[in-house]
Amino acid sequence: MKLLFLGTGAADWALQLFEQLGGGRRFSSALVNDDLLIDPGPHIYDYQDKLGTPGMFGNVRNIILTHSHGDHFNLGTVERLCREADHKITFYADPVALEKLAEKQIDNLEKVPLTAAHGFATEKYEIMPCRSNHDLFFTGEQTLNYIVREKESGRSFFYGADSGWIVYDTWLLIKKARPNAVIFEATLGTQFPGDDRVFGHTSIPMIAIMLETMRKQHGPSDDCKYYTTHMARTLHGTHEETARDLAPLGAVPAYDGMSIEI
Repeated sequence: MKLLFLGTGAADWALQLFEQLGGGRRFSSALVNDDLLIDPGPHIYDYQDKLGTPGMFGNVRNIILTHSHGDHFNLGTVERLCREADHKITFYADPVALEKLAEKQIDNLEKVPLTAAHGFATEKYEIMPCRSNHDLFFTGEQTLNYIVREKESGRSFFYGADSGWIVYDTWLLIKKARPNAVIFEATLGTQFPGDDRVFGHTSIPMIAIMLETMRKQHGPSDDCKYYTTHMARTLHGTHEETARDLAPLGAVPAYDGMSIEI
C-alpha cells in the first residue's frame, strides 16, 4: 500500500505565501494508492499541476474527511473531483461536516455519515474512524482520525491530523489494529509547554511521550514506521531542522510529494 503526501503543512501555509516563498508546504492531504483521498483541501490541484501528473485524481473513488476546517475541506475541490470523474465518488465524514456539502448540488457524489469507533469497508479498504482531539466540539462536529487497512496486503496505518493528545479510546483502537505506520501531526514544533494550542494540536515533545508509550505498550506493529505531517510554518524551522528534532525519536517529517510504502 502506498501513501502519497500531497501536503504536509498547517493552516498558516497559505498557497499565495507558498508561491511567494518558492516552496514550503501545502495544506495537509494524502492519497492512498491512487483511489482513496484523505482531506479534499484547496491545494491538491496545485500539487497535481506542479508535482503530479494531469488527471492524477481520476481514480479517486472514496474520500475520508478528518474535519471541516478550510485547510482540510474545500467545496470547490470536491466539485472538481466529481466533475472530472467518470464514476461515483463516496464522501465519508462526520454528519455535521457533511452538511457543508449541501451548499451546492454536486453530481456523482454519495455522502455517508460516520460515527467514531464504528468501522466500515470499501471494496479495497477497512477503515476505522477514531475520535480526535481538536477544536470543533462546540459546532457539534466530531473531528476524526483514521486507521486504514488495505484488504489485499493486510497492511495498515494510523493518520492522526488534526489532534492534540490521542484520546484513550482511539489508543485502544490503535492497539487493536497494530498499524504498520503512524502519521502524527506536528503542528507546534518544539513549542511546549505554555502554548494553549496543545489542547487541540501536537508538539514534538508530546509526540515523544506518546511514541515512547506506544512502543512500550506494543501498540503499533513491531515494524511500524513513524512520520509527521501538518507542520506550522511559524512554529518550525527548515525541513532539515525538523528532521533533526525528530531523529532521536525514530520519526521522520513528511514533505510534499513524499511517497511511502506501508
